[in-house]
Amino acid sequence: MNKKIAAIDIANYVIWKAKNTYKVGVTNLKLQKLIYFIYAKHLADGNIKLFDEAIEKWQYGPVVPSVYHAFKDYGVYEINQTKSKFSLDSSSGKPVLKTEDFEPSIITLNSNVKCNLIDDELEKYIHKDAYELVEITHQHPMWAKDKIRIMSGEKNIQYSDEELLAFFKPTEFTFS
Repeated sequence: MNKKIAAIDIANYVIWKAKNTYKVGVTNLKLQKLIYFIYAKHLADGNIKLFDEAIEKWQYGPVVPSVYHAFKDYGVYEINQTKSKFSLDSSSGKPVLKTEDFEPSIITLNSNVKCNLIDDELEKYIHKDAYELVEITHQHPMWAKDKIRIMSGEKNIQYSDEELLAFFKPTEFTFS
């Protein structure tokens, strides 16, 4: 199974895994930071984008806007269920709106996804408070360099894969 992964798929996996493995809830704020760490780690491990949506620099750190809007109805409260995806199916010749409920296998059986990296990042960050994660991301140079623009309300400031790679990719040392 190598279906294209979207940011909402990663979000759903995080919510599902947090609830079923770690027995903890996730707010939208915390979810955004977890997705950021997962995306960056996946990118740094093999220069492979986990999904195509942009990650933006917002006042409280990194945010994938499509995921934020999918779960914003929860406000500051824990997200209690995954979101369905909607797509158009035109195989019959007529476009029909199709609903897809989240199945963990979309992540776990996808050869383009390194589940061990996702799970490692969740293990590392899942028990941290959302505001601890905000503080961590605010210390990253790629957020800090745009802090004035972000805090003055400028929108659509995106993280680039290049700056994420520069920060998250482990440096390889060579000995002479």
